[in-house]
Amino acid sequence: MINGFGDRLRAARKEAKLSVPDVVDHFNTYFSSKDLKTINVSTYYSWERFGTVREIIKGKSYPHPTVYPLALELFGVTAHWLFFGDQGGKIIRYTSDLPNKATDKLTKQQLYALKEDDQLDKEFARVKLKMSTAQKVSFTQFLRTFK
Repeated sequence: MINGFGDRLRAARKEAKLSVPDVVDHFNTYFSSKDLKTINVSTYYSWERFGTVREIIKGKSYPHPTVYPLALELFGVTAHWLFFGDQGGKIIRYTSDLPNKATDKLTKQQLYALKEDDQLDKEFARVKLKMSTAQKVSFTQFLRTFK
């Protein structure tokens, strides 16, 4: 089950069929070009444990902010999904599932990663606001008749 940030990071890497050394090499190539401190394999593994029962509490290091866009591009997932999960299907996981116009900038990805409610959800929300308490009780009972 994918619960925490680390679980999602690991799942995204595995789905992209990349090994940890490959990912670390990719990140370190970028870090070196920007005169940033490189990371080792154990550091990356610790990131895959964030938010899990295996998380290392003492002495952990957090990713440099440039890691996130690098990982998102490398793994093909949206930042919303990586940070928050799918939220019951409301968040688009893969950048390939976004409209073409949304994949070029991270900000646009985030706007499009939040799925719009479908028409039925919108209509339920509209009607719900206008219902009396008695109507809500009756409608709830009606909905429960569907199996």
